[in-house]
Amino acid sequence: MDYKKFLKEVRLKLSEKELKTKLQEMIAIDQKYYEKKITVEELLEIVSEYETKEERKSEITSCQILTIGNPEIIFRLGIEVVRNHLKEVFISIDDFCLAQDKLIVAMFQKIFYENNMKIQFILDNLTKEEILLENGKKYDKTISISDSYRYYAYQDSIPNMLFYPYHIFEVYADDEFEDLKRRIYDYCELNGYEFINHDEELTLEEVISLMNTRGYGDAAVLLSKDEEKQKLFRKKVHLKNKIINENPLKKVKFVLDF
Repeated sequence: MDYKKFLKEVRLKLSEKELKTKLQEMIAIDQKYYEKKITVEELLEIVSEYETKEERKSEITSCQILTIGNPEIIFRLGIEVVRNHLKEVFISIDDFCLAQDKLIVAMFQKIFYENNMKIQFILDNLTKEEILLENGKKYDKTISISDSYRYYAYQDSIPNMLFYPYHIFEVYADDEFEDLKRRIYDYCELNGYEFINHDEELTLEEVISLMNTRGYGDAAVLLSKDEEKQKLFRKKVHLKNKIINENPLKKVKFVLDF
């Protein structure tokens, strides 16, 4: 099955009443602990987005993914498997939105099986360290998507490991913006996004150096009325999204495309 036909098959699965009902059940389970949810309508929008993209031949055939259990990311990964002609993908997550994630993976597994597509699409939660290290040798590449903690822990022990930031907010805030900083943090906590708070004990120069050299974030946020800080921030921050005194949740359009 080629890439375009595969996307049509995904659309068909998403239109099934049984899947819509099951997704609502999984959302109810996850929302006992987290606010994050994905709707069928949102999944169909993602399919429409991918219908404008061309397939491509990846230089690898297998991949290990370390990521938080964001169902949007899991769904995109299922499409990227076919788009990049991968044969085996192992996804390691924590328990975040586990019910929704399992349903999405099961849907893709069913599509692969029904269409005789020899693809292994595996989801594992709370993966043991020894499995991750062994997979690091087995798979062509290991990619951490917005999981900077595990990237930092394993980057020296897993060969060919890459980091891909997605919805990671690096924030430096003066005291008067404490309320907005707290709202950004709460949103990230409930929706599976990473929030990196830079202590005011560091100078802004030191914070900017951290932002630029680590490369964890895809959104750098400055909350300050100090015009000199704003000028320095605009000039020296290298991250693709730079936000000053605005809510980044409304300002930034994040893209996952690798």
